[in-house]
Amino acid sequence: MTANVTDRFAQAPGDPYRYGVYLRPDPATCAAVTAVTSQLRAQYGIVSAGAFPPHATLVGSRHITNPVEEIVAAVTRGLSDASAFTVHNAGVRRQGVGLVYDVHHLADGLTPNPDFVDLAARVDKAVAPLQTPAPNHAEHHFDRDTFRAHLSLVSHDMYVRPDLSEEVEEYV
Repeated sequence: MTANVTDRFAQAPGDPYRYGVYLRPDPATCAAVTAVTSQLRAQYGIVSAGAFPPHATLVGSRHITNPVEEIVAAVTRGLSDASAFTVHNAGVRRQGVGLVYDVHHLADGLTPNPDFVDLAARVDKAVAPLQTPAPNHAEHHFDRDTFRAHLSLVSHDMYVRPDLSEEVEEYV
């Protein structure tokens, strides 16, 4: 008997779903990200960063089996007394194999924005009690020290096309 690829998803309730909480930028920044990712798709066939609406991931790929309404309520409670803060675009930076708009830093481009890190930590704390072990997927844990708020311009495609890395960076 041949196993169906979806058979592995039956191992736990909620599979194959993962949840994330994302911060959407202002319309002008969304337009800039979309313009760059659309040009990269047309010019190089790079699609991974442009496959999703522009966003900064606060927490991502969490295995949660609770109903969506419970997830939304938990995040809402976790952010109920959160205050607005300014986010700066520190420009294009290399992150891993990709390129991003760096929204992690303050206007000086060097100092991490503590409000952004705290926001991600609050969201992580809100959803952590809802998480269940994922039998078929690597866990994604929040770490204040490694968290980097960003808007992806080029991402996973570079794992399979590292030969384009320099040219794409120059193009961006």
